[in-house]
Amino acid sequence: MCCEGLVENLPQLEKCCFCARVETGSKILAWFGTVTAFIYTIFSIIGVVALVAAVSSSKTPAKPEDRDAQITLALFVGVIFIIFLSIVWVMALLLLIGLYKEDMGKVRIWLKVNMCLYVFALVGSIFNVGTLIFTGKEAVFILVQIFSLIIQYLVAFYFLSVIKSHYVNKTQNIQSIDEENRRTGGIFHRQTLPPKE
Repeated sequence: MCCEGLVENLPQLEKCCFCARVETGSKILAWFGTVTAFIYTIFSIIGVVALVAAVSSSKTPAKPEDRDAQITLALFVGVIFIIFLSIVWVMALLLLIGLYKEDMGKVRIWLKVNMCLYVFALVGSIFNVGTLIFTGKEAVFILVQIFSLIIQYLVAFYFLSVIKSHYVNKTQNIQSIDEENRRTGGIFHRQTLPPKE
């Protein structure tokens, strides 16, 4: 998978936000992602219901076929968005469970999926900015959009780097314990070596 190579090239960090261990930072980011995805999903469900209610009770003179088409489109877009947010929420839960149970396989899956989403979103954003430029939007509006996207992608890149750093630290720790167990006949447990942070 192409995203696996991108995950390997993320920088290795020693600290999260210059003060916390990357393990602590990873857990905080996992909780933040889980809670925000859950809240977005709930508000999206409420928004879709409100939108359908508003369209169906609209006082504008429209043909019933047009109103039905609007309701169908609103439902379709809303359901797709809710499904996407639900997947994001499940992935955030996967990360959270992987971090607390020290199941680095789950963390690796999260890293691969989110790196792919990061690349797809980046390509989509570049296409969106190109569309804004070619449709003749105001330069200030385009610059604000570009600045906002740069900040969003830098923060997402940093979050991915923090979690990848914790993943590498844990997998190196597990590998060193496994090597020690092979050498000594299996007397060490994974909790006996201090973390490499």
